Amino acid sequence: MKTSLFTILLLTLTNNISAVALPTRSQASQWHNFCEKQETILDRAVCIHVLKKHIEGDYVYFINDWTELKTRDFSIYSEGDLKRIHQQDRNLVQVYILRLPTK
Repeated sequence: MKTSLFTILLLTLTNNISAVALPTRSQASQWHNFCEKQETILDRAVCIHVLKKHIEGDYVYFINDWTELKTRDFSIYSEGDLKRIHQQDRNLVQVYILRLPTK
């Protein structure tokens, strides 16, 4: 995972907290694509999980450091578990994106 890219995503999502309750469909789709381009399954699972939490309105995830979240919450899972978590969260995010406002 490239820290600078996650920092950009983190700052973008954090700035949205004060401006808009939910991202637009376009924004969420861009973030979804960003998450899917991460190199490792750990990075993809963490990224898509954080996006899911953001869409659900759980903004605490954007205050914490990404490295801490990966180490604390996700490093305990096997690669198979991470793939399962990623798939479940990705499926939810795709449904959520369809329900988001277009503007």
